[in-house]
Amino acid sequence: MFIGGGSASTAGGIKVTTIAVIMLAIMAEARGDQFVVAFNRTIPDTVLRIAISVTMMSAGIVIAGSGVILMLTDQPLSRVLFEVISAYATCGLSNGLSAELSPAGSLHRSALMFIGRIGTITLPLPCALRPPPPLQVPRRKAHHWLIHTMRPCSDRSGLVCASTAAQLHAQNQEVLAVEKDPELVQKWSGLLTTW
Repeated sequence: MFIGGGSASTAGGIKVTTIAVIMLAIMAEARGDQFVVAFNRTIPDTVLRIAISVTMMSAGIVIAGSGVILMLTDQPLSRVLFEVISAYATCGLSNGLSAELSPAGSLHRSALMFIGRIGTITLPLPCALRPPPPLQVPRRKAHHWLIHTMRPCSDRSGLVCASTAAQLHAQNQEVLAVEKDPELVQKWSGLLTTW
């Protein structure tokens, strides 16, 4: 019950693809691979972080939910755990404990169903929304240059642009672009930050 919903299904709990990503990462680590690969495609690290986060948050929610129900009732852990996982996974199975729960226990079980249905990543999302970070270009210790040329870089002037770029490169400076439009160079120069 805890694992089993498909990617686009309405099932709660942990999706099959989430566990598949974690299993692929475990296998890649066991083989000593640098990247997690599935069907000749590399799985990004962000996807792996999300899969681990979903799994850990889901396990934490089930453990906390079981603790609350255990405090409200005198039932054994196996029966409570079955009921809590069933509620979190929204699968509709019950061992009869839901009929014996107090109103507080029923509300708690309903909250588990709601959290399981909308997902553990979606629930805290409104609190985490923030504006995107400013544009940053990866840099080394050297400064980057945007070169402004008065003429298009073709024929002879292209040689001049290339020689200027080569001279800057020889001085451990990076040339990001060569552009003839001074307004464009000014605009992009303002967006680039030096580290």
